[in-house]
Amino acid sequence: MDNAILTRYLYFLDEAKYSLLHSLLKKTSFDEVLYWVGEIYHSGFGDDLWEILWEYYYRYLSIKFKKYEKILIKEYNLWLKEMLGIEPIIKCFNMIYYLKNIDYEIYFREKEKLKKIYLPKFSWLNLFDKKYHQFILSIHYKNYQNIRWYLQREKYINFEVIKQYFELMLNYKLKPLDLKLHPYKNKKVILLSLIRYLFDNNNNNSKIKIKRIPKEIYENLDLQNKTIREKSEDYKFLGRKRKYYIHDDIGKYPLARNNYKNYKELYWYNWLYYAYRSPIWHWRMEDYDIEIDDKNREIIFKNDDEYEEFTEKYDYEPDEQTQETQDKSLLIL
Repeated sequence: MDNAILTRYLYFLDEAKYSLLHSLLKKTSFDEVLYWVGEIYHSGFGDDLWEILWEYYYRYLSIKFKKYEKILIKEYNLWLKEMLGIEPIIKCFNMIYYLKNIDYEIYFREKEKLKKIYLPKFSWLNLFDKKYHQFILSIHYKNYQNIRWYLQREKYINFEVIKQYFELMLNYKLKPLDLKLHPYKNKKVILLSLIRYLFDNNNNNSKIKIKRIPKEIYENLDLQNKTIREKSEDYKFLGRKRKYYIHDDIGKYPLARNNYKNYKELYWYNWLYYAYRSPIWHWRMEDYDIEIDDKNREIIFKNDDEYEEFTEKYDYEPDEQTQETQDKSLLIL
């Protein structure tokens, strides 16, 4: 599978994202979190950062820190509608970084198993549509394996059924929830976390605390929008810009590099072909007359003068970098 993508500073995109997740989980440093956020965002993958935020929040924070959900949604809508750049994203990562994470097992396996619950003679079951009886019983008995199985089927992605159970059986009063309006794509995760929250932590009133971000941190970590079209200037550019290594424990994930016989040669000799898959590199080449050679994995400039002009700006010469600079993305995992 030819699915590798290289970022602004020629990290593999998936490895930058997993390194960001590692930094959040292990609390390595907020500076490092911001470095990976900037690398991913300025490569053109802002939407991917929001998916990471949602996934991390619902799995590790949502049960204890339910109030933060509204802030995340608010900041996402500001980012989406008002084009505020990277700042709402940084605000959200700053907010979640300093919260204690606990693995609430809000996730779905590729294949969930279902254990049928034989229908007891509960008269209250008649209050629910018969087609949801097994799903309701799974909720009633807190059988999360079954709940995950049902939520993986589209007809059970149904907030109203869950709302009906908790209001009728536990006397809760739940506000309406329109899943279509929620920015996180994985609706079943939202509902699973809600069920866990309503059973396990409904009375939690953790106060919202947001640590102030010093203004100078944006400049120090190269996060300003002006960096979108920055020039390389010389072959030492990558050495100056690459601040962090990818983390060696991300090898447990299904990485794009594993689909190639020699991922280092991809980086050394075909880097422009794979970088072109990032919006930032696509933008950098959009004004040039180029041809995409998929067979040889090359970007061909049809005009020699244009090629010379481009290389003067952006020839990173990855194969000529110091071993330290190369190892920041080529580390053997």
